[in-house]
Amino acid sequence: MLSFLTACIVSFSLYTSSYTSQPVEIVQEVPILMYHEIGDPDGPWESLYVSEANFRNQMEYLKSNGYNTITLRDLQKNREGLRRLPPKPIVITFDDGYSSMYSLVYNLFKETGMKGVFYIYPKKFGSWNSLTEEEIKEMSDNGMEIGSHSMSHLNMHKMNKNQLKYEVEESKKILEDITNRPIESFCYPAGRLSESLIEELINAGYTNAVTTKYGIYSHDDNIYKIKRIRINYSDSLNVFINRISN
Repeated sequence: MLSFLTACIVSFSLYTSSYTSQPVEIVQEVPILMYHEIGDPDGPWESLYVSEANFRNQMEYLKSNGYNTITLRDLQKNREGLRRLPPKPIVITFDDGYSSMYSLVYNLFKETGMKGVFYIYPKKFGSWNSLTEEEIKEMSDNGMEIGSHSMSHLNMHKMNKNQLKYEVEESKKILEDITNRPIESFCYPAGRLSESLIEELINAGYTNAVTTKYGIYSHDDNIYKIKRIRINYSDSLNVFINRISN
């Protein structure tokens, strides 16, 4: 009996050793999409919108063609060699925390098993077109990643050290209190960044940050200067396909 148990333990140890010793493949390139509002344009910033019909068609294309949505947290863990990614990974990000992120995007993602990254700035709370704290909590609890978009969505490029510290630390604290999860990803308001800002992000515990600079994420790039692919209101499905393919 003892010999049998010993054999089982040795066999199990060999199995788990073989399993855990498999190396994690570090993915070199991943498309990261950038959206803002989903709906019809209301105001001067038409390019920040994507119609609901176009958005649904774009998500259906991704699902039908084998793309798998991941979060920035997933990508960061893969970069560190701690998490395997599925085939054809893609990150879908949304800036500013519009109410359509819950009523349309989140509900669609729940239906399709997709997930995204939502960048929030707390000073927007309470406005007519903002996510609520309850909605953010629910989204976080169900697989969506919440990131910081600063406290106030102001131009951070020319802020002094104390202002930068407040914007990155206070927003992080508020969002962590809402989600009960670490906030690790940051999105620069209007894409404006500086080395001083990056230093404050690192000090505050952020592990990555996304820009508005156009391009594909590359493992060789600075993790605090991640490129994204902006999706515009005028983009046809063919343009969308070309953007994520090239």
